[in-house]
Amino acid sequence: MSATQPIQPVTAQLSAWAASFKLDDAPAEVVQRMKALVLDFLRVVTVGQPLPWSRAARNLTLQLGGKAESSLVLCGSKVDAARAAFVNGAYAHACDLDDTHVGSMHHAGASILPAVLAMAERDNLDGRTLLTAAIIGYEASLRIGLATQPALFQRGFMATPVCGAMGAALAVSKCLNLNEKDMAGALGAAGAYAGGLAQFYLSGGVTKRLNGARGAESGVMAALLSQAGIWGPRDILEGEAGFFHAFSGAPKPEKITGDLGQGFRLMEVSTKIHAVVDEQGLPVRLLLSPGQASDMAAVPGLLAGLPTPLTVVADRGYDSNAVLDLITRSGACANIPSCSRRIARRSVDPHIYRQRNLIERFFCRIKQFQIGRAHV
Repeated sequence: MSATQPIQPVTAQLSAWAASFKLDDAPAEVVQRMKALVLDFLRVVTVGQPLPWSRAARNLTLQLGGKAESSLVLCGSKVDAARAAFVNGAYAHACDLDDTHVGSMHHAGASILPAVLAMAERDNLDGRTLLTAAIIGYEASLRIGLATQPALFQRGFMATPVCGAMGAALAVSKCLNLNEKDMAGALGAAGAYAGGLAQFYLSGGVTKRLNGARGAESGVMAALLSQAGIWGPRDILEGEAGFFHAFSGAPKPEKITGDLGQGFRLMEVSTKIHAVVDEQGLPVRLLLSPGQASDMAAVPGLLAGLPTPLTVVADRGYDSNAVLDLITRSGACANIPSCSRRIARRSVDPHIYRQRNLIERFFCRIKQFQIGRAHV
């Protein structure tokens, strides 16, 4: 983009779309996908809730207290909506198994859904309102990420707390039924305090686990601030000292406004289910990972804590030295065909390998489940 070419008022366009958007404006497949992402979020939260950093976030939040408005998942306790969004967002991103959008480098669900679910419970909103707000949050955060990546990450920032806060602010604004002007003010408030540095990649730290938490909490607070009359710059995205300037320098605003309301980036969000079944084909372990993640990365989590089997049967997608060593150290035998890159091929017992049909049949049953009929 030329330095002399003015950036269009993207904040106003995005806010206008969010204020006018209705669930009936979304194609049926988009609504179906959003329902599936909500269910995916709940499964991921279940996996993340017991982890040490999740427990620490929950315990600290309970010590701080707050008005009993919204539930902490699988806990039985309630706190104010912003803190509930924080804790549930921590659960969602606790083990990096939450949904992923490659182009924006963003885990949208970990920020958007904790915020929306907290507000839906607080204000007793119906399922249609919840889905409407969630779609808005996903679309806004993913599009803002696409408009600023890869520069945002190259400058040392993480998309989930930064873009997630912006999307969550719009989503919660929809829950609050704010008008277009106040939605822009909520975006301004979220952008004014947006942050999330990637230094942990270089020197460590547990703070990455809270990326979704901070995005969710910030979004709730930004919308509530705007509702209370404490609004931020209504040109926060394109302003001279605004979001694009801080996080990109060479933004692509057309990634936000192009086909807005017609195309839906949440259809590009990916997840992957991994499973272990026993000799009768019954599931004993389910695990979710980002759609682009390697199958092999899920193996430690799939096998951890399970009784040692005689044999582990898997397809060649799980063939790696690390996986084979892990299985051998557990005391089991691996019956996994060699992948194409292997020079020296291993032999497998064809009779045992036929038992892999059990996992195929399990996934066939999963695929027959009609997500669209689930009540959200």
